[in-house]
Amino acid sequence: MREDLMSRYSTFGVGGKARVCTVRTPKEFAALESGTVVLGGGSNVLIGEKNLPPFAINETCGIEFYGNEVYVFSGEKFSSLCRAAALRGLGGLEWATGLPGSVGGAVCGNAGAMGDDVASAIVYVDVLRGGRTARLTKDECGFSYRNSRLISGDVVLGARIKLKECSFAEIAQKTKQAVNVRKRQPKGRSAGCIFKNPPGASIGKILEEAGLKGKRIGGAVISDRHANFIINDGDARPGDVYELILLAEETVYGRLGFKPEREVKIIGDF
Repeated sequence: MREDLMSRYSTFGVGGKARVCTVRTPKEFAALESGTVVLGGGSNVLIGEKNLPPFAINETCGIEFYGNEVYVFSGEKFSSLCRAAALRGLGGLEWATGLPGSVGGAVCGNAGAMGDDVASAIVYVDVLRGGRTARLTKDECGFSYRNSRLISGDVVLGARIKLKECSFAEIAQKTKQAVNVRKRQPKGRSAGCIFKNPPGASIGKILEEAGLKGKRIGGAVISDRHANFIINDGDARPGDVYELILLAEETVYGRLGFKPEREVKIIGDF
């Protein structure tokens, strides 16, 4: 373990000092001390400055194709998987084009876009559970909207994913649609969407109608392009981002009587 600033490993670009190690093979996960948090791409998390656990940076990479199925290690970038599949005429993951996170994080959080998600393509997931390797079926993973039961402590080692044969023209068209969706998202350092959409509604629209666009605390600002994104404007501290999250929650609760459910995961204190 070495001491390092977690801002180096977070797409938000914030985070205090913590003990860090790098994991490059699946076997190394078994040697991690209890309570270690595994990070892949560092998206979808807000890391504080105090009471931080040890972290393991997941660099277990590899993509293995078996016909129209693929096994991919959890540290691989999801965007790399998309490209590799497309080059083989295999579709089904175009929605994830440009996704900043790793396969492990995408599986744990059931990442999705454009009406699709990871769970729809999963065959099985290999995890480290209680010091032993377990192979979980899709049903055993407990996937739900932007969630799974894997978040409760399992370390994702890899996943087998089922794809479908498509023409290159069809893959290119769907990829272009995904690229256009990403282009509409705010620029700058962020963790992606802060909150999950409530059933049948857009949380971005709810936050916009609440007048939260452009609200700033310190170096963090709620995007004036999409209110469900908080941007590190250059010198944000973790506490600035956290205070904006609380402001959004309190504002929505005051107006509509419910608190939006967080999609971003909070690690540590502020």
